[in-house]
Amino acid sequence: MTFNLQSHRKSLLAGILIPLMLSACGGPKMIAIHGESTVGLNRDAQGKPLSVVVHIYQLRSADAFNRMTMDALLAGKTEQDLLGNTLISSKELTMIPGKSVTDSETIGEETRYVGVVGFFRRPDPGYWRLLFDADAIKSRGLVFKAADCFLQPVTAKNIAIPGQSSQPPAECASKLR
Repeated sequence: MTFNLQSHRKSLLAGILIPLMLSACGGPKMIAIHGESTVGLNRDAQGKPLSVVVHIYQLRSADAFNRMTMDALLAGKTEQDLLGNTLISSKELTMIPGKSVTDSETIGEETRYVGVVGFFRRPDPGYWRLLFDADAIKSRGLVFKAADCFLQPVTAKNIAIPGQSSQPPAECASKLR
């Protein structure tokens, strides 16, 4: 009887510990996505705020995302054409001036980077997109702000994209003309 009891305890312990250890591995993780927008979001020539579509990409590599241009996106090329086999998945959110949006997404095992693109009327040349390390997003979630003509990270620090200044612009008023 003692042998069977010890065997049962070992089985029970293994049944509890193995799933716990596996869940600690780098598997898929559900994260919160939160976007905040300013009241002056994406203003038109008359200063009227307009909504912005934001795409969130899960990526295997950052190379194609770093080379992507707004002109190529607006020329009608698909995300798959632009990002190729680095694209794992894409999610679309619509930001309304002065409002916030909250969603969730599962970050896959093979996701190394998360890219965020804002389709602004007159985008800032450096901050129409943001790039994040997926591990940082897994631990903190994805929180960003959409302002007049640019995106800004809130919780996780973004990875610098070639040609991007160290800080987003203070304002976009000069872009209205």
